[in-house]
Amino acid sequence: MGIYRCTSCGLIAEQTANSAGICEQCRQLVKVYDTVFFVKQVLSRYTAAMRELRSLKEELAQEENTVNDNSNNTEQSFLSNSDWQNTDVLATTQQHAPLQQWFAAKGIKATFDYQAVNTTGFFDEAASALGKDYAQTKDLLGKINWHYRKNIYSLSMDLSKSAQKDITYLTNLCRTFYSQTLFSKYFYEKNNKIIRLNLQSANNIRRFFEGSWLEWYALVQIIQAAQAKGEGYRFSCTRNTVIQFANEDKFELDALVMPIGGEPIIIECKSGEFRSEIEKYVRLKKRMGLNTKQFVIFSPELDDAQAASLSSMYELTFLPLNRLENYLLSVI
Repeated sequence: MGIYRCTSCGLIAEQTANSAGICEQCRQLVKVYDTVFFVKQVLSRYTAAMRELRSLKEELAQEENTVNDNSNNTEQSFLSNSDWQNTDVLATTQQHAPLQQWFAAKGIKATFDYQAVNTTGFFDEAASALGKDYAQTKDLLGKINWHYRKNIYSLSMDLSKSAQKDITYLTNLCRTFYSQTLFSKYFYEKNNKIIRLNLQSANNIRRFFEGSWLEWYALVQIIQAAQAKGEGYRFSCTRNTVIQFANEDKFELDALVMPIGGEPIIIECKSGEFRSEIEKYVRLKKRMGLNTKQFVIFSPELDDAQAASLSSMYELTFLPLNRLENYLLSVI
C-alpha cells in the first residue's frame, strides 16, 4: 500500500482503492509513494536536520566560551597592563566584590575604604623604602613618631657617628621623601652631618609615619606575591576594612587578601606593642571561622625566633618583616 502527501492541502494519508492518486480531502492529484521509501526519505531529512542543529549548537557554545574566556582573561589580568605602583584599578567595587560576598555569607557587614588600595600616590613607594631596610630606617621613624606625639614639627638627626654608607642611605631617603611631599622641608648640614626636617601636619601623612606605613608595606607584599603567581592569578585585596558582627561588635582589619574561590588571609600590622591584644585576635579569628594560617600578626619588631615561638604558643601566625611575601606565596 502506498502513501502520499498532498501538496495542496498538506494531508498525509495512505492510498486506498477509492483514492487512485487523488487526495481524499481536496480532490487534487497527488503523487503516491511506496511506504517504506517514503519513511526512509522522512528519516533521512530528519537526521540531516538534527545533525545541522547539533552543529549550530556547538558553534554557539564555542562562541559563548570564547566570550567568557575573554571576559575572564580581562578580570584575571587587571594588573598585567598596569604599573601597580601607580594605578587605581584596585580601588573599585568590582575588585572588592569577592571579599564583600565572603563576609556577607558569614553574616558580617564589611565596609571598605576603596582609596586605601589606590597606589597613584607615593605611600606604597615610601612604605617599600621604609620596610626594605628597617634596620636603617627604624631610628628615623622613631624620631618622627616622637615629634608627632609631642606636636613638634621640626626635628634634627645627628649622623656624625654613623658610617658614610648609612649617611648616604638616609640622606637619599629623606631627599626622596621630601620630593614626595612627605616632609615639608629637608636640609642636610654636610659639615656637621645633621639632617634637619620639617614634618607635614596633614593627618594622612601623620598616620602614615605613625603606623599605616606598615599596612601599605603589607599591601605591596600582597601585590608582589599575587603577581609572582602569574597573569592568570585572580585575587581580591583591601586595607582598613571595618567589619560588624550581628551583635554590632566592630573591628578594623588592617590588610586582607583572598584568592578567588578561596579563603581570606587577614594581616594585622603592628609597628608598636601588641602583646596585650593577642587574645583579642585569637577570639576574632575564631568568630570569623578562620584557621591559624589565615590570621597573621605582622610586626617589624619580631625576629624569626620570636615569631616562631609565638606561633607555637597561640592559634595565630606571627611573621617578621622579611617573611610576609614568601608566606603569602605559600598560602594564597
